[in-house]
Amino acid sequence: MTRRVVITGAGILSPLGRDLDEYCNALHQGQVAIRAVRYEAPGGTTHRMVAPIDEVPFASYIPATETRFFSQLSTAATWCAERAVEGANLDPASIDGAKAGVILGSGFINLYDLEFVYDKFFTGDERRLSPLVIPINMASCAAGRISMQYGFRGVTRTVSTACASASSALADAWRSIKAGRHSLMLAGGADLVCCTTLVRSWERLRILCPVTDDPALACRPFDRERNGLALGDGAAMFLLEDLEHAEQRGAPILAELRGAYENADGFDMLKPSVDGEIACVEGVLSEAALAADEIDMVQAHGTATALNDATEFSALQRVLGERAAEVPINAIKSMIGHTMGASGAFSVAAAIGSLCHGHIYPVPGFRAADDGTHLRVAATGETMGGVNNVLVNAFGFGGANACLVISKVVH
Repeated sequence: MTRRVVITGAGILSPLGRDLDEYCNALHQGQVAIRAVRYEAPGGTTHRMVAPIDEVPFASYIPATETRFFSQLSTAATWCAERAVEGANLDPASIDGAKAGVILGSGFINLYDLEFVYDKFFTGDERRLSPLVIPINMASCAAGRISMQYGFRGVTRTVSTACASASSALADAWRSIKAGRHSLMLAGGADLVCCTTLVRSWERLRILCPVTDDPALACRPFDRERNGLALGDGAAMFLLEDLEHAEQRGAPILAELRGAYENADGFDMLKPSVDGEIACVEGVLSEAALAADEIDMVQAHGTATALNDATEFSALQRVLGERAAEVPINAIKSMIGHTMGASGAFSVAAAIGSLCHGHIYPVPGFRAADDGTHLRVAATGETMGGVNNVLVNAFGFGGANACLVISKVVH
């Protein structure tokens, strides 16, 4: 497994923009997409701080007559895939489709769309339901539509490992290219969770942040006064290639996916494990052939819940040692919310911005860390040179952990 895997294209649909540079610049400026939204349900009305996407665009190749046959999740994923392919200057007809595939990560698949379906079934109003409810809403639908559009015949798969789903998808693609089974993969994540059913369901866990007039104070990862997460919508897809394949076709290279590693806590459905996270971080460093002191920045999972943040910092402190207080820790959920199964992909996109421009992203509402916790979290965006390797963490419910290392390409 000596092949190197690079990222040659990126498609971003975020609450802070629909372009990689726009998204990264908005993060660097500390723009917060989280806002208060009212949700109506038979049991009453609720207000929650969320970062929704108000309109999901369609890929240019989808005729208007066919848009009703797409779920919102498929619409988001296919649009991002098209942006990634275009950004990579790829002509799909010029490659061997049998050596290309699609892997999509999603934590909640199509619950956003199925909310409408269930409502019609249980109120006896089924006339407006499409006869294609099943194929439209299959978990594998979005990845299948992308593979059919581009003639990618190697593999099509949807993975679901809770909040680690997108990182798991990228890890799967990385392993496949490293092993030589594929030379090119579209991989990433998509989740649309700012709907009534999911917002009200998350309320039952009592880990959503309260409504506030200041969006910067809604979701505050690593701050001592953090009091819950905010949900967010989004999708991000990347074109991954064997470095030699990318160079042969003269593709632009954004970054290298240098290492990927997954494990399971085997501990608790909801509570994270310090030992599990340590093992995952150490595993990805081994896969990337890097020492801990070669990590220049961390894109943290950073959910702004008390236990998760404390556990993640403890794991980083154990692995990074004294450098844990020096290495910048970014926590972008403070600005775009927790995009669940897509969150790892958004962290990868942010990491690319750090590698290209030296961005250190802020936690706009950060004031002070827990007592005895020393870490480098900025309240405003900063810039620094020498960012070569970024650790990307994703730790999901059910003990699903996935860590990636995104690096500058060095020949």
